[in-house]
Amino acid sequence: MEHNERIDSSAGEPVLACKRRKHLRLAALAVCCALLGGIAGGAATGLLLQGRERAAMRPAGQQTAVSGGESTGAEPSAARVASTAGELTPTQLYERYAPCVVGVLNLSAVTDLYGKDTMQTSTGSGVLLTGDGEILTNYHVVKDCTQLTVTLYDGTEHTAKLLGYEEDSDIALLKIDGSGYRHARLGDSDRLRIGTEVAAIGNPLGDLDYSLNVGYISAKDRDVDLDGPSIRMMQLDAAINPGNSGGPLFDLRGNVVGVTTAKYSGETVTGATIEGIGFAIPINDVREILSELREYGRVPNRAQLGVMVGTVYSTNTARNGRVQVRDVTEDSAGAHAGLRDGDFILALDDYTVRTLSDLSAALRHYRGGQHATLTIERYGKTFRLPIVFDSKDDVPESMKGSNYVRTMRDEIVSLISYAVGCMFGRYSLDVDGLAYAGGEWDASKYKTIIPDSDNIIPICDDEYFDDDITGRFVEFVRKVYGDDTLEENLKFVADALGGKGTPREVIRSYFLNDFYADHLKTYQKRPIYWLFDSGKKNGFKALCYMHRYQRDLLARLRTDYVHEQQERYRTQLAQLGDAIDHASASERVKLTKQQKKFQDQATELQKYEEKVHHLADQNIEIDLDDGVKHNYELFADVLAKIK
Repeated sequence: MEHNERIDSSAGEPVLACKRRKHLRLAALAVCCALLGGIAGGAATGLLLQGRERAAMRPAGQQTAVSGGESTGAEPSAARVASTAGELTPTQLYERYAPCVVGVLNLSAVTDLYGKDTMQTSTGSGVLLTGDGEILTNYHVVKDCTQLTVTLYDGTEHTAKLLGYEEDSDIALLKIDGSGYRHARLGDSDRLRIGTEVAAIGNPLGDLDYSLNVGYISAKDRDVDLDGPSIRMMQLDAAINPGNSGGPLFDLRGNVVGVTTAKYSGETVTGATIEGIGFAIPINDVREILSELREYGRVPNRAQLGVMVGTVYSTNTARNGRVQVRDVTEDSAGAHAGLRDGDFILALDDYTVRTLSDLSAALRHYRGGQHATLTIERYGKTFRLPIVFDSKDDVPESMKGSNYVRTMRDEIVSLISYAVGCMFGRYSLDVDGLAYAGGEWDASKYKTIIPDSDNIIPICDDEYFDDDITGRFVEFVRKVYGDDTLEENLKFVADALGGKGTPREVIRSYFLNDFYADHLKTYQKRPIYWLFDSGKKNGFKALCYMHRYQRDLLARLRTDYVHEQQERYRTQLAQLGDAIDHASASERVKLTKQQKKFQDQATELQKYEEKVHHLADQNIEIDLDDGVKHNYELFADVLAKIK
């Protein structure tokens, strides 16, 4: 995490990397009202206490009327010439990118002061991220929505679906139907410097549609509290008003570098008006969670320490303001790590913790189940508390079964899941994050490992197909870790999984019997890889990636894989029949068992082929927006049961 302090692992002492972030303390207060037939204010407000000044803060979201005394500040001339090659003038920026900005109207059900149910409307802004209608905005713009309406630059209105959100990040992702929309591109907020010129486009006050406000980055890494965990934001002096919330903040190259979110307004104790203090969420912080919002509708498995912490206020300047453990929840990650009441938390891995917001920001880099090292102070001495275990044998009896414990098998299962993602093109060793989760396929992303071309990977109990999943995993290990250590690494994987046989046999058995159960657990019974399964005899199994599904997939599955497997069974049975006729008595017993196994598999597969044939003839289309559960049920007769 940039702009923070890091721990020198060799010395164990804090090393100052740059200036410490300033934390803005806010006492959150929710204010809501409902107006029949009008726009209601539903913004969260707070108080900034700094020195002797007192100011009101609220997200730049909903508002009922224009404040007559509000100053917008001086705007630079629209005719200014870009000072850096490649930059646009504000006029050029507006003309090119205003069509990417949308207005968001949130209709929500509320109870008024008299206990009567009524409807409340609130407004905000957003920006189109994709040509097929994905829209980025603030969560507080769409909170408690009953109906969302998006208005485009051309005045057309569209009903929007809420794809996902995270309240703690104040980010939401919407979707409207259609295609071919003008959309913005995401920039790199880490490259912004204090003094960089930026422009906000949005709908201030809900009435002044598509307004342009130009200003400068005033500060970075402000921790702003808005009725929840603090959010890291950039401070800017561009005029931000209610209704701007969720709108894009552009650099002068036309890149979205932030999401305008909040402003300070009000008066000091001397009556001076506070203006020119707005805030935007850096786009790099948003980018980290977009793929998860698309896939899960939320950010799953956020890391939790399972402890109650507080700030120490002491005359001892060395301890004043530091984070101290006040209570440790039983059977939590903190308890298992050995945290005790009274411990001071100094760091989480390389992230220095000086304030509660530092700790909150550091935790955002982790997910439940990942391991880390806490650096703490106890009785004046510094300790490091790791919470990683190599195998189940290393887990204390009191901790077995805990969700906070990661074993070596857990780590290998995660590796295998990633490898399968690379096989299908969901991930790539050549790009960061998700490589493909729907939309247009980009083959240039895959150089080290080429994804399966037909989106069908068979899972077999023997080497029937050249591209079966076991062979592909072996090739993945070879490509990633090298040929010289291949056998050693396969044994390492097999030992972690457990089982009898050679490493390849153990890995094959895992894919055949346990992989899908682990996948369902990881994705909470909403699998993205679908298992075509003929039944208990393992007559036929194959995986496909839901996001690459095409309506001819079942037809190809039937002709290229099911029929091929049926032919192999016929050949095997014919060979076994001939071998049994010429075998000794002892050999005949063994061969007869094999014959029975193949016959059962062939019979099971014959019945399965009829089901596949029936669905293949229907050329079923799916819509990813309908979700995993709905789409999976369309093929329930030929897919593995979700248990």
